[in-house]
Amino acid sequence: MSTVSINLLPEVRLNRLKAARQKQLSISLMFLVVAICGGILVVGILVLQAQNFKIKTLDKSITDHQTQLSQTSDLQNILTVQSHLASLGTLYSQRVYLSHFFSILQQVSPSDVSIKSLSLDETNAITINGSTSSYLAASRLARAMEVSGIDINPNVDKKADFTDVQLSGLTSGGTGKVTFSIKASASEGVINASK
Repeated sequence: MSTVSINLLPEVRLNRLKAARQKQLSISLMFLVVAICGGILVVGILVLQAQNFKIKTLDKSITDHQTQLSQTSDLQNILTVQSHLASLGTLYSQRVYLSHFFSILQQVSPSDVSIKSLSLDETNAITINGSTSSYLAASRLARAMEVSGIDINPNVDKKADFTDVQLSGLTSGGTGKVTFSIKASASEGVINASK
């Protein structure tokens, strides 16, 4: 026999069914939110463990490298050479060529002049210190530097190899030698002619 139910309070029953569905939906949503939060928590824990592992690995690597460096002899010298090598390119690009200068000096210098030192600064100012047998030879060298590179032909636009030539510091020692100092400005052609 079949049971037939007569719904005497249809609205109450519909409200109950609706409340049951809402309860079921709320429970489902709660389980979903808990599952998502649990997943986020698990992922967070895994990330934290991975970071701790990575930190331990890096600390071990640092310790190993420190040990290796502390066992390296002449570490300071190695680092100095390394920094010098790093600056070598810059220094190489700033080098100065003096080959043309020496060929000019050979042409204008009297035979009894001896050059003791030569200095050049960044403004192409040259200082030559030397000795010779007489005041006249030192004066000849200074005068030869002044006229070096000057062409007699007025149609040729050529600059002197040296300008502002100044002879100074002439002293005569007890050995019969005269020491001198010549300061001059060298043209770019003298300094960098062999690039």
